[in-house]
Amino acid sequence: TNISHEHLEFHRTHEAYRAAKRSLFERLAVAPGNPEKGWGKSAVINRDDQWADEFVAAARGAGATVLTYGSDPTSGPDILATSVREDATGISIRVETPRWRERVHLQLAGRFNVHNALAAIGVAEVLELDPGRVIPGLASVEAVPGRMQRMEAGQPFRVIVDYAHTADSLAKVLDGLGSLAAAGGGGLIVVFGSAGDRDVLKRPMMGRAAGERARLVVLTDEDPRSEDRQSILEQIAVGAESAGKRRDHDLLLIADRREAIERALDQARQGDVVVLAGKGHESTIEMADGPIPWDEAEAAREALAGLGFRAESQTGPC
Repeated sequence: TNISHEHLEFHRTHEAYRAAKRSLFERLAVAPGNPEKGWGKSAVINRDDQWADEFVAAARGAGATVLTYGSDPTSGPDILATSVREDATGISIRVETPRWRERVHLQLAGRFNVHNALAAIGVAEVLELDPGRVIPGLASVEAVPGRMQRMEAGQPFRVIVDYAHTADSLAKVLDGLGSLAAAGGGGLIVVFGSAGDRDVLKRPMMGRAAGERARLVVLTDEDPRSEDRQSILEQIAVGAESAGKRRDHDLLLIADRREAIERALDQARQGDVVVLAGKGHESTIEMADGPIPWDEAEAAREALAGLGFRAESQTGPC
């Protein structure tokens, strides 16, 4: 659905990463070894992505039928989200396609899910599926563990576990939840880190994304691997400080993830939204001497219990 600053430890440059994505469309071209690729091939592309023209050209060059989707009417997508409303029940999107115009409801939180839904609708349009089945199908999709997962224990603030681990995904999650926090009279608190032995350039970018949006930023381990834990946090902190955050005031560096979560929840006030980002569904933290078991949702439950809040977790909308 989009290209962001990710996987550069493998691709080395953003251009190489983009070329790898572009090759997915280029491979639709007919070749001696795959003559069947001349039959009814299609490409569904996010018109809102800044590299959309490049991917559209690659797909058309390979002889594919292109269907685009997006939320910006000026770019002329084939499938357009004309209005988006988000509340405690999920997201409501007014969608226009070449075949139908309807409002689509999602049980999912996070504005990024608008593009995910539009991509799915694009595939359904290519296959000419009945919208009477597509729309209820989208409405029935429930959130999965570690993706905008709400932890509810009767506390007067919200706690969200999410896998966001790039500057782009973190910004989108915080932007979406920022309005929710503001509506409740609170602010954002975010706990996150950055993987060791991976792309180092994204670290200050993530710090700045968090620093610009959250009232409290808590930096902690994600998967430090062979790198020095504190050095990773220092690199992220550069970005947060460039956004105006101050050490030991609204910027905390706590390598131990459990302790970081406990500190963040202890600082939360009524109406706040606390975002635990980066681990999501993952079951380990990769340390220098090997993996240690980890369950982000369970760590959140235990921290809430330590504050006197006990109840079941939720995986529905925030």
